[in-house]
Amino acid sequence: MKRIARRLDLNVWVAGFTLVELLVVIAIIGTLGAIVIAGVNSARVLARDVKRIAELRQIQKALELYYADYAAYPNTQAYVSRDQDVSWTTVLQPALAPYISPLPSERYYGHYLYSAKNNAQKYGLMANVEHSSNYDLVNNDGGYFNANESYYELGSAPAECASVGKDWWASGIYGSCP
Repeated sequence: MKRIARRLDLNVWVAGFTLVELLVVIAIIGTLGAIVIAGVNSARVLARDVKRIAELRQIQKALELYYADYAAYPNTQAYVSRDQDVSWTTVLQPALAPYISPLPSERYYGHYLYSAKNNAQKYGLMANVEHSSNYDLVNNDGGYFNANESYYELGSAPAECASVGKDWWASGIYGSCP
């Protein structure tokens, strides 16, 4: 950096930075701060997705334990999101309470959906995915995944739909294919 000295009186010299040098330093600090904040936010979104997928697998295990005891899955449709709670805490949570407590229900960044079909012999679970780096993670681990819609599905009903090339979530009221 170039230092400029100017004379105030006969014996005193003051050194300082130019305005342009100060503005360049402020711009660099601002750019670095923006990069760090973007990285932290991306890590938060990724962590929420990983948590949501793990919770979906926990619900799936609880449903399988329920099926082992009752030879059927809970015969309901349940949904929870930021704005709605349709049978999630009133029907599905009490049914699965012996197997998982409390039932995960992340309301602020995502949503969950459960639906039974075929006289409660099949079911589907769904959770949305926010971060694009999770697309490969959820694409090949047992559920049907559509990167354009950003959701992840588990269960026998979505697997059946995926086997015939259909999308369980988008096929009607909580899955009606094939």
